[in-house]
Amino acid sequence: MESAEIIQHGKPEDIVLNPSNAYVQDFVAHTNPLNVLRGRALMTDISDLERRDDALVLDRHTDTLVTLNADGTPASASRNGQSLSLQQWTEGQDLDLIQPDQLMVATPDISMRDAIEIRHRTSLPVLLCEDDKCTGMLEDDDFYHALLGKHFNKETE
Repeated sequence: MESAEIIQHGKPEDIVLNPSNAYVQDFVAHTNPLNVLRGRALMTDISDLERRDDALVLDRHTDTLVTLNADGTPASASRNGQSLSLQQWTEGQDLDLIQPDQLMVATPDISMRDAIEIRHRTSLPVLLCEDDKCTGMLEDDDFYHALLGKHFNKETE
């Protein structure tokens, strides 16, 4: 609202990602993205990931790879040539149970807060799958863009 007039209404994530004017953009610039944004809005799309042979490169620095079955479901994962277990994460799951050698698979509806906590505990990107098919991943650059308020123009940087 500005001067008792509704400027924009909608889901909080939609308003943060697509402010309708400069006033709304300035207002949402002070919003904590951890409480609003979800993986779908932040993720690096699977089509934008580097491919190496039959694997997708999730992290070049640690040589973290994931291979997909023909139907797009995750088949296996590795880091520096060492096998990683693929573990499904669900909202409300006890984060203390997450192990460093697990590549966590979540839905694109994962909260930014949970995704960052998983990333912190595993030092691995978070693989996002919907209807069992991989759609993207979340890693540090995705979080940095959101925290810096650049999530709505990530493509232009």
